[in-house]
Amino acid sequence: MNQRTCRLVPPQARLAKIKQRKLGWALFRALLEDFRKRYASGDNGALLDIVDACLRTGRKVPLWAAQPFCDRFLDWADARVQTLDQAFGIPPTTSRKFEARRTQNRLRPKVVFRVMQLSLIENMSIGDALFAQVARELRTSEATVRRVYYDKASEALKKIFAIAHPFVGFHETPR
Repeated sequence: MNQRTCRLVPPQARLAKIKQRKLGWALFRALLEDFRKRYASGDNGALLDIVDACLRTGRKVPLWAAQPFCDRFLDWADARVQTLDQAFGIPPTTSRKFEARRTQNRLRPKVVFRVMQLSLIENMSIGDALFAQVARELRTSEATVRRVYYDKASEALKKIFAIAHPFVGFHETPR
């Protein structure tokens, strides 16, 4: 029979795990607060975003989001509305707007991360030169980079990267 031995985990490894857990909770709380504000201001998509974020991270959906989500889903399930878009108050989009939104959503984390990295780590001022550099790196237009960075949907990422800045060196670009 094999005997198991208990090896002590070095204090540095324990501290690193604690630090990582604290960072994860801080980032999630910031994201949760942003979604709550968006939902309170009338953005119905924020309700779907918070349920998605909670389910993907294995956290409980807060009561302020769970009840409206269930109510709207039951409106659809009980055939009081025809589509889930109607139930959740999501406006229909044309294929052109859909493609533009999909492109911006794909670029959003890269744009916000790189702009924050250049401004916080390399001390570049946020302006034309910075947006031009990010546009060249991502092979897109400067106007697209500016639009994505200043878009309301980028606010949560800006907060998350600002919170993560002391913990993460921003030395590696996300894929």
